[in-house]
Amino acid sequence: MVSKSAAKNQKKLTKDNQSHNDTDALKAAMQKQSRLQRRVSGFMPSQMDNVEEPLKKRRNSHMEISLFGSESVDRAISAAMLLLQGSLLLGAHMFLVYVMGSWSIGSYLLIYSPIIFMTGVLIRDGYSHVIIISALISILHGCMHLNYPFLDEHLGVVREVDVWQDQCVHASQAVLFTYVWWEKLPKIGKIMAVIFLLGNASNCVVGYFCWNSWCYELYVWVSMFPAIAGGLHFAVAAMLKCPPGVGKWLCVFQGVQTVFFFIFFKSSEDVLKFFAGTRFFEIYNICPHYIGFINARLDLYWASPQDCKSPMAHVLGLERTPRNKHVQSVELSSFFPAEAVKA
Repeated sequence: MVSKSAAKNQKKLTKDNQSHNDTDALKAAMQKQSRLQRRVSGFMPSQMDNVEEPLKKRRNSHMEISLFGSESVDRAISAAMLLLQGSLLLGAHMFLVYVMGSWSIGSYLLIYSPIIFMTGVLIRDGYSHVIIISALISILHGCMHLNYPFLDEHLGVVREVDVWQDQCVHASQAVLFTYVWWEKLPKIGKIMAVIFLLGNASNCVVGYFCWNSWCYELYVWVSMFPAIAGGLHFAVAAMLKCPPGVGKWLCVFQGVQTVFFFIFFKSSEDVLKFFAGTRFFEIYNICPHYIGFINARLDLYWASPQDCKSPMAHVLGLERTPRNKHVQSVELSSFFPAEAVKA
């Protein structure tokens, strides 16, 4: 009788151990899948929230700071610093163009040579298609102001020159911004994004029919949409490889700043002439790409410094990003940074 009871208990214990082993195996499989998911996209699915995994902490970008202990405040300050960097770089370009002469060969080389080189590096190293398209749009926008100079340093606004071509490029900036943020927007945000896209599309039509006609004043106010699109493109270009929390604040700050710029330019034609003389409207969407480019190169260097022979050459794009490491291909596959996770 005792022997029969012991055998029964032994059978129950074996069954419990098998069940425990199955649970551990399932948890390990979920943990492995979770690490892969987070590594690729930086997102942890809700159904795996209870899986504990060791994270290798590192800054996602060279501008992600931690000063006040509040994540939201720190990210806002990080965004403000990025905006300041882009603004200072923009101002430096404007100053050099003014000194060298608006239409000198040096000014052309300063404005277009670096962005063309940078775009080539982005394509060569397999960066996100988002930032490559962004850089191409910035070059195209500059070309529109070259071929259709409706803003002149001597005449101010030149109504005899078409403007709708430039407005179509601004509409593409609105599409780019919406594409980057669409999946992260709440329902009300998506409604506002659709209105934003429709406003830019309408502006192209209004610009075609009203630029030099009786409804010109209507165009002036509708052109607020492409102005904001240009400002948000500035933010998108500067926030490559920044966490979405930093990028969100950068877009908010830049959107507000753009509205003030719009009002500022409307206040005086002399102001418009001065900025046209420094080729501000060509440079504006080009400069922030340099901030995003350096930020992204530093992010990849910190992810795998042993794969870079020269940090300076790597950051400047002279050294090709290694493609033999999985972490590099994963990092390069997305616009926002992915978290580095211990294997």
